[in-house]
Amino acid sequence: MAQNGTDPWLRFGIHLGGPTALAQLLRSRPQDYDGLVLFFSGDPSYHKIKALALVCGLRRILVFKEDLDSFFFSVSGLLRFLALRLRHGVKPMENAADAAIVPERVLVLQSAALAVIERALTLIRQRGIFRDPQISLFLREGDRCRANFADYAYEPPHVLSHAGMENTWAHWRAIRHARYDAVVLFLTGDPSFWKIKVFAFLCGAKRLLIFNEHYDCFFYTPTGLISFLMKRWRQRVGTVEAAPHAIVIHALIRVARPLLYPFRFAYLLLFYWTLELRRFWRSPKG
Repeated sequence: MAQNGTDPWLRFGIHLGGPTALAQLLRSRPQDYDGLVLFFSGDPSYHKIKALALVCGLRRILVFKEDLDSFFFSVSGLLRFLALRLRHGVKPMENAADAAIVPERVLVLQSAALAVIERALTLIRQRGIFRDPQISLFLREGDRCRANFADYAYEPPHVLSHAGMENTWAHWRAIRHARYDAVVLFLTGDPSFWKIKVFAFLCGAKRLLIFNEHYDCFFYTPTGLISFLMKRWRQRVGTVEAAPHAIVIHALIRVARPLLYPFRFAYLLLFYWTLELRRFWRSPKG
C-alpha cells in the first residue's frame, strides 16, 4: 500500500494480477474497511478482479455503472443489473465527464391525486434524486387539463395521456420502447389507481421510485417492497401483536432467506460466467 501525499486518508495498492491479486485480497483484513467500490462499466478487461472482489469479506460493496449511476451489491440487485445490461446493453459514453451531465428520463405515473404528484415532483428536484431529470407525466385524459401545476417552480413536465384501459397494449409498448431511466409510483394507501400501480412494474424501466403518503421514498427492491407492505399491514391492523399473520409471514421470510442464499449465489455466479464466456467467444480474436 502506498500513501498519497495530498490526501492522507487515501492509499494506493498495486497488484500483479492472477493468483497474486487473489492472495492480496485474502490477506487483506476486511475489518479495516467499511466498504468496497467496483466499476461495472462494460469493459471486459477487469472481469477477474470483479469476481475476486466478491471473496474479500466486505459486506457493503458499492457498484458504479458506466453512466456513474450506482447501487449497493446484493444478489437481487446484481441480477437486476445483469437483466438490464442484457436488455439495454452498455450506454455509449466517451468519458466520465459526458456521463456526469447526461440527464435521466423519468416517467411519473398518475397513481395518486394531482396535488400529491405536484408536491412529489418538487421534492424530486430538491432532494436531487435524479441527475438533471427530464420528467414526463402519464395522466388520465380527463385530468390533463387540470394538470397546470401553477405552484411548480421548475420546468413543466411533458404530459402524456391515456384513456383508461383503451390502447393499453400500445401504451405499454411505447413506454418500453422509450426506455425510461426511472418510473415514479405512489403507494399512498389510496385504493384507486390499482391498475396503473400494477402497470408500473411492467414498464421495463431501470429503476422504480416509490413514494408513500408521507412523501418518503425508496427505490424498489423485492425485500424493500415486502418490508413496506408488511409495515403498512401492521399499521392498518393496529399493533404487531394484533397481526399474527404478519408475524408468521415475517418469520418465514427470515428463515427462508439464508436457506435460499447459496442457491441464489450459485445461480448468480453461473449467470455471470455465462455472460463472460459469451463475451469472450464473441470478441475478435488476434
